[in-house]
Amino acid sequence: MSAQSTVDSQRRLAIPKAWRLDTDTEGTRFFLTLGSGPSLEFYEYAEFERRREIAIQKMVDVQSDILATSSARNSAIITLDKQGRFVVPQHLLDIARIKTDVYCEGSFACGRIIALEIWNQIDPGPDATIEFNHSLRPAAVVTDAKLVLTQTQ
Repeated sequence: MSAQSTVDSQRRLAIPKAWRLDTDTEGTRFFLTLGSGPSLEFYEYAEFERRREIAIQKMVDVQSDILATSSARNSAIITLDKQGRFVVPQHLLDIARIKTDVYCEGSFACGRIIALEIWNQIDPGPDATIEFNHSLRPAAVVTDAKLVLTQTQ
């Protein structure tokens, strides 16, 4: 799903209504971080917790400590208000080159927020989408599988 939206003068952005779940209420938290493109990605809070645990496990030397710290610095926990909006930290807006108009798109794992002018330059279009969807088809399909038990121990 996708939708255009606007970051208001107080750096608030509303989650598109089509993306909201019945459980998304005031106080619902999400994880916001840098994405490719440049863009911002947001995940359910449980995904933040999963990523945090993996990052802690990967902190085994100076370089990995620096990367984990950089990732944390360029991420944020966001909380919805009554209108389904959240405040985007200014430094994340700057890195993603977002001023006001944004394009929000959902993928299989997350939501992506990208400056509209950047989206207009990189949008792969419907033909590329169709090609990608076809690439997700399995190479072989098992239609009938049987298990034969010949001996027990």
